[in-house]
Amino acid sequence: MKRNITCATCNKEYASLFEPALGQAMNCSASVFAVDEGRLLMGHYGSKLVDGCLYKVLTDELKTGIVCDECIGKYQGTDKLELLSDNNYFGVQL
Repeated sequence: MKRNITCATCNKEYASLFEPALGQAMNCSASVFAVDEGRLLMGHYGSKLVDGCLYKVLTDELKTGIVCDECIGKYQGTDKLELLSDNNYFGVQL
């Protein structure tokens, strides 16, 4: 049985794309995580907005963990997310 993925920001649940659950669901497949310079958002397979993208997160509104497209969409195109790469599949130094 597949487990649900829960958005760390809004707490909405999404059906996992994989079993066991790997933190990826359709429309809920981006990770916000801490690095020395602050926090980054990396999109994964399942996100329709940020799949393969890497952003610098400039707001505390997006919580650390798995974040859904609906929450990310509120900040795309604002000064709260800074696009660092739109093709991170082959590695950006983190």
